[in-house]
Amino acid sequence: MIAHHRGFGLVEIMVGLIVGLVSMVVVMQVYTVFESQKRATTTGSDAQTNGALALFLLEREVRAAGNGITEGEPQKYPPLAGCTTHIYDTADYLIPDPANPLVSKSVSGGTVSSIRLAPAVVTDGGGGLSDSLTIVYGTSSITAPYTTNGYTPGATTISLSGSAAGIGLNGQKDMVALIQEDTNPATNPAYGDSSKRNYKKPTTCSLLQVTCPASPTGCPAVLPVPAGRYNMAGGTGLPPFVDGTKLYNLGQLNLVTFRISGNNLVADVSKFGMTPDGGVGTAVTNRTDFSPLASNIVNMQVQYGVDTGNDGVADCKTNAAASALTAADADAVADAWVDATGRWANNGSTSPSQFDDLRRIRAVRIGLVARGGVKAKNTADEPCNAVAPVIHWDSGPDMTPDLSTLADWRCYRYKVYQTTIPVRNALWSSTMNPASSASCGLRDPS
Repeated sequence: MIAHHRGFGLVEIMVGLIVGLVSMVVVMQVYTVFESQKRATTTGSDAQTNGALALFLLEREVRAAGNGITEGEPQKYPPLAGCTTHIYDTADYLIPDPANPLVSKSVSGGTVSSIRLAPAVVTDGGGGLSDSLTIVYGTSSITAPYTTNGYTPGATTISLSGSAAGIGLNGQKDMVALIQEDTNPATNPAYGDSSKRNYKKPTTCSLLQVTCPASPTGCPAVLPVPAGRYNMAGGTGLPPFVDGTKLYNLGQLNLVTFRISGNNLVADVSKFGMTPDGGVGTAVTNRTDFSPLASNIVNMQVQYGVDTGNDGVADCKTNAAASALTAADADAVADAWVDATGRWANNGSTSPSQFDDLRRIRAVRIGLVARGGVKAKNTADEPCNAVAPVIHWDSGPDMTPDLSTLADWRCYRYKVYQTTIPVRNALWSSTMNPASSASCGLRDPS
């Protein structure tokens, strides 16, 4: 009897191996395509989330810009905005650096610095590199100024000619600003002439902190300003203020600079003021670099919406209309979106003309470039080939941010987000805005 052996021969085994290998190749190809699509979807979603979050944070802060520093009334008293303001702090603090939008300038404690306070200040990065945006605002709800009997630097009190109601409520150690009016006809042609549109101008300002008893009625008419963290003993180098000088209650003064650092949107914050704590107060620590507000934001471009004719409207025209503007064009309607260059540059200038320019800012528009969080594979067969995105402004020329300084920038996906934000406190202020409240065709919805 012959036995029959069953099983696979060599040919069957080879065929099976070939079929298995082909199946594996097909499966791997399908997986690779699926993974590539998943990577693209995920990185696009990341960019969308990061860009939307960054715009939300910026818009919320910019809407507060100018609170407490734009108030004023034509032909009566000047606003703090645009004034050369003296700031003193025994602790280190940060101010915008006109030379570099990627960093803030650290001022050593015990040093007096002079800066121009404005609701919004843009420092241009140049050549498509990132800009920075600094906003300034106070926290007080008291907008009307008080009248003083003057102040000598180093004095420990400020005498008001009327009530101090609203200052230092319940022991709050409010920051106050003394504002000296510009009475020089050479730098303020409107002085003594109420028919001119230039209105009142500040020339010198100083920040001080009041220390009042913990009373629901606030401070007495003689404000205590003893030497301390924000009040320089002796007042060396600070200007005197004459009888009739105006004083604004700012509450806590905040300087916030938004910039790009390490491919993230970060905020440098300096807070001048202290909260009540047993009559002593808790100092605010100024940090040099906050934790990222939004990750993978690689470029920020900011432009001013300016009322070049100072008629209250920031229309949508070009840089050329604003760059040709002169002081004689006070009544011209040549409104524009402008870069922070030329006469609009944050160059640390304290010239009288810069006050006029700062007063014309009605809005800012921001373009953000968000990057996906996943880097694409860079192979010989499929090299990275991403191109820089373009910011398509609603008016004016498009601009292409410079991403060439980023490592492997071609291996990421990008999305552009932009928005226009009215500087509401400048629009509402009668001194900053003597006419209407329109902003480049976009009215403040609130």
